[in-house]
Amino acid sequence: MDSSLPQERRQYFRIPGVVYFRIEKKGDFLKTPEPLPEFLDSVQLKLMNFCSRLEYEAPEHLKYFKEITEIMKEMHRFREPPKSKKQWVIISGSGMDFLSSEAYAAGDKVKACITFPGYPFETLELQSEVTRCVPHDGEMRRYHVALIFEEIGERDQENLIKFVNALQRQRAAERKNG
Repeated sequence: MDSSLPQERRQYFRIPGVVYFRIEKKGDFLKTPEPLPEFLDSVQLKLMNFCSRLEYEAPEHLKYFKEITEIMKEMHRFREPPKSKKQWVIISGSGMDFLSSEAYAAGDKVKACITFPGYPFETLELQSEVTRCVPHDGEMRRYHVALIFEEIGERDQENLIKFVNALQRQRAAERKNG
C-alpha cells in the first residue's frame, strides 16, 4: 500500500448486502411515493412494538419473536416500493456504494430511498451526497457510485446499524455452517 496516500478512517463497518433502493435527484424530491395501505402500517407498528417488548421482557420466548419476524417478512413483500430495484450494495451506517447505469457528478445532492429486505422493515429516505462516480471496470454506461448520507436521524441511523449487524451475523453463520 502506498504510504503517501492519506489513510481514510471509517466510523462504521461496511458490508455487502442486498437492499431495495432508488435514487432521486434533487428535482424529484417533491414527488411523493404512492401511499401505502394504512392497515399494513398499523399492523406492522403493533408487531414491531410487541417484538421489541418480547425481546427485552421475555427472551425465553425468542422462538415466538422469530415466528413474528417471519410473518413480518411476508407482510413486507407488499410494501416494496414500486420504483425500487433489488440490488447488491456495500452499505454502512454513514453511506453506501452501488453500481448504476446513470452517471452522477461528485457533489450531486440526491435522496437515497432504501428498503431493507428483512428486519428492521423500514424504508429510509436519506438526503445524500455523491462522493464518487467512476466507470465500472471500463464498461460503458456502468458506474460505481459512492454516497455519504448527509442528514440522518437517530432512528434511521439505528436501523441502518441494525441492518448491517444482521448482515454480519448472517455472514458469520454462513462461514460457520459452510
